[in-house]
Amino acid sequence: MKKFLVVLCLIIMFIPGFVKAETKEPIDIYIFHGDGCPHCAEAFEFFESIEDDYGKYFTLHQYEVWHSASYHDLLVKVAEEMGTKSADVGVPYIVIGEKVFLGYSKSYNEKIISAIQLEYNKDVDKRINKVKPIIAEQENSLKTIFTGITAGTVLLVVGLGTNFLVRKGHSKKKEETN
Repeated sequence: MKKFLVVLCLIIMFIPGFVKAETKEPIDIYIFHGDGCPHCAEAFEFFESIEDDYGKYFTLHQYEVWHSASYHDLLVKVAEEMGTKSADVGVPYIVIGEKVFLGYSKSYNEKIISAIQLEYNKDVDKRINKVKPIIAEQENSLKTIFTGITAGTVLLVVGLGTNFLVRKGHSKKKEETN
């Protein structure tokens, strides 16, 4: 009986190493849209309508391009990377894996759901996300610009403060000599 319990305990200890729990990460869906665009609004309504059934499959990343030059530039870079001619770029521009949806129509619904399922069911390491590195590159560029602006502002404040103190000291010396 003791041998049986020892063997059973050993089996229980090693089972987790043999059984791989499959946890899937949600896929990234990118939607470039314009504030006030009726087709964009319809696309968002569609994504909301499938939230209960497919919400665990994806994360929706939204970029408003009509009022943001940096997001518009991002859209142009993404479209170029995805093989879309710049003349064909409009909103909404939806990217799911390697699939692009130009504009939105209710006739796309089944194709979008199919693209979501197809991408989600791929092994995580086999998913292709061409948009993520472009966004990371742009964020790094913005951080560099922000750091430069911050450093410039600090130097300006220090310079102005030093100038003020020097002038105040010079003014005080002038009063003492008079």
